[in-house]
Amino acid sequence: MLVLSRRVGEKIKIGNDVLVTIIAVTGNQVRIGIDAPPEMTILREELEPFARDERPTLDRGHSRSRVLVHT
Repeated sequence: MLVLSRRVGEKIKIGNDVLVTIIAVTGNQVRIGIDAPPEMTILREELEPFARDERPTLDRGHSRSRVLVHT
């Protein structure tokens, strides 16, 4: 596992298509933004068992940025 330290506003690039941005850090909570191709599924690990039964809906508010909402 690669472990990195980042500050708010800094980014991590994964491969050619994924960009992770640190949005905010409050106490022990970190908010991140993920820019990835629309065909790539991004899912919080704790929701994975539920995703097998029902797929999260995709909010396409931005052209490359995506937010998955579990319904």
